[in-house]
Amino acid sequence: MSKYYYLIAGLADLSFDEGFQLSDMDGIRQEIIQGVSGADRRLLELPLLENDCRRLAALLEGKDIEGMPSGLMDGSLLQETIDSAKADEACPAGVPAFMYDIACNCVRTDSVKDMGIQDMLLVGFYKYGMACGNPFVHDWFEFNLDLNNVRVAMTARKYGLDIRKAVTGDNETAQQLRSSGARDWGLSGQLDFFDELQRISEEQDLTRREKMIDMMRWRWLEANSFSSFFSVEVLFSYLERLSMVQRWSTMDHEGGEKLLRGLIQELKGQVSVPDEFKNN
Repeated sequence: MSKYYYLIAGLADLSFDEGFQLSDMDGIRQEIIQGVSGADRRLLELPLLENDCRRLAALLEGKDIEGMPSGLMDGSLLQETIDSAKADEACPAGVPAFMYDIACNCVRTDSVKDMGIQDMLLVGFYKYGMACGNPFVHDWFEFNLDLNNVRVAMTARKYGLDIRKAVTGDNETAQQLRSSGARDWGLSGQLDFFDELQRISEEQDLTRREKMIDMMRWRWLEANSFSSFFSVEVLFSYLERLSMVQRWSTMDHEGGEKLLRGLIQELKGQVSVPDEFKNN
C-alpha cells in the first residue's frame, strides 16, 4: 500500500466552522489527485464523479449546469451521453455504464415517476463506489446510502408519501426501511447515527439542518480515517471534506433551503409539497 508522507504533511488544515475559507480549492484538489497514480487516483476521482452524476441529472431535467461544481467530464460529454441514449447509440467513451444506463431509462421509459432522476444516479453511483475494492471507501458509500435512505424515509413518513418508493438501493438497511412497521424501523440500535439524525430532522431551519447532516458526514470521515496514517484513505477523506468546505463557502441561505425542498420534490415529482414546507 502506497504511503504519501510528503503530500499529506503539506495539506492545509480544514475546518467546518462557519466562515472558514481556503483559497484555490480546485487547485488543491488537482494537486492531490495528480500526486497519486493508478488505482489510488481512480479512488480519489470518485468524489468528482458524484458531481458528474448531479450535473447529468440536471441536464436530464432540462436545467442549466452552469455554476455547478465541476467533475471529471465536461458538459459536452454529459450531453453526448443523453444524445446517445436518445439515439440508441453506444455509451460514449469515458462514461461509466451505470450513468449511460440510467440516462437510457430516463429518456425511454417512465421509471423516473417512481424515483427522482438524481436519486437514480446517486444510487447507481453509491453502488459503483461500493464496488471499488477499498474497504474504507466502500464503507463511506454505504454510510451515505444508509444516511440518505433513513433521511428520505423520515421525510416520506412525515408527509404521507410511500416509503417503499422513496427508499433506494437494496442493501440490508433499505430492505428494513421498506418492510418494517416499527416507529424506528428497528434501526435505532443498528445504525450509530439513527438517533442523532432523528433529532436533526426536527430542526426547523432547513439550511442549519442540511449543515448538521454534513457535520455528521465530516465526523464519520475523520473518525474512520484516523488510523490510516499517510494512506490514500486519508487523502480520500480530505477531498470529501474539502468538497463540503467548498460547497458551504459558496452557498447562501436560500441555496441551503433549496436542498431540502428538492428532497421532497424528488421523492415523487407529482406530489404537492405541503404549504408549511413551502413557506419556510
